[in-house]
Amino acid sequence: MNDAARQRREVIVVFVIAFLLGSGIFLGLLVLLGSFLISVLAALGVLFVLGLFHYFFWGRAMGEALPARRPQEPPRR
Repeated sequence: MNDAARQRREVIVVFVIAFLLGSGIFLGLLVLLGSFLISVLAALGVLFVLGLFHYFFWGRAMGEALPARRPQEPPRR
């Protein structure tokens, strides 16, 4: 068995376990909190989209407009 196939399987297993665990936690919270959880997730989604909007329209352009930082010289003795 080669190393690449083993690493690929490990990555798949990690993602499957993370998905199952995340789904279980989400469903448990959905049962406990009901529609409040949906409202919180919707609000977080809106904030995420607004953050992306801000980055793509202003943040990236401002970052490109600033001069690149020079590496600092070590202090002289």
